[in-house]
Amino acid sequence: MQVFIDFLLTTDGSITKQFKGSGKWQNNAISFVDEATDTFEIFYDPKEVTLKRSGFHPLMMKYTLKTPSTGNLMVDHALIKLKIFTEHLFVGPRQLVIQYHLLEGESIYSRHHIEMHWELKTEGI
Repeated sequence: MQVFIDFLLTTDGSITKQFKGSGKWQNNAISFVDEATDTFEIFYDPKEVTLKRSGFHPLMMKYTLKTPSTGNLMVDHALIKLKIFTEHLFVGPRQLVIQYHLLEGESIYSRHHIEMHWELKTEGI
């Protein structure tokens, strides 16, 4: 199904990524292409969210509430292994909220917050 997506990522309270636009929603998965032509794929269930980004700096992260999990980030052809701790994870009807910080990798002292909402597209939008 076609949906309208509002995606926001903040780091230490500053917006680091914002996207408002069209995407696809099907079987607990959302995908969209942002203005920088990075492709985002987000797979979710009530206990875990996986975010994959392909494009300029490929990224894969898994978020599991109150459990250390892993991720990978590719920067300048170098693979950076990440360890993540998810402090808050909410999966609701057409909404995701994730608060996390990195235990290993880059920006280990930063707090990150992802908030995403989506609505079904209707004619005229």
